[in-house]
Amino acid sequence: AAILAAGSETPLSELQRLAALMTDAERLSLTFRFDEGARDLDAASRSRLQRLAEAIEAGAFDGQELILAGFTDSLGPAAQNLRLAAARAITIRDRLAPAVAARGGPPIVALRSESFGEALPTACDDSDEGRRINRRVELWARPLAPLSETAP
Repeated sequence: AAILAAGSETPLSELQRLAALMTDAERLSLTFRFDEGARDLDAASRSRLQRLAEAIEAGAFDGQELILAGFTDSLGPAAQNLRLAAARAITIRDRLAPAVAARGGPPIVALRSESFGEALPTACDDSDEGRRINRRVELWARPLAPLSETAP
């Protein structure tokens, strides 16, 4: 279904990249929403972001890599949407960085931002409401690789 809904400007390689990235990851219920063409969070998302930062500081995500996956609606060119989705994911990552830094030590929690633009819509993109739903950053989590596996 994701392949059929992705649109002609989203190559299969992007959907394959998304599937590979999310292997062994769990989609968490937090989603952050944005206004059309904007990188600013809506009010409800600002509140969710604050609660997530507090949970990170409290150790709720120790040992996890948090993947912030940015998506857009399908209005505009795909390349522009990919950049906008990246900017949105980076916005969330940067706002969470102080909470991660507060954990201290070697990486206890890792943040990763990714962009998929208009790939993988969750709602029909032919209405204002559907497009609003598709403008999002999803939160995924997976176990953090041990340091010995990531060292050269």
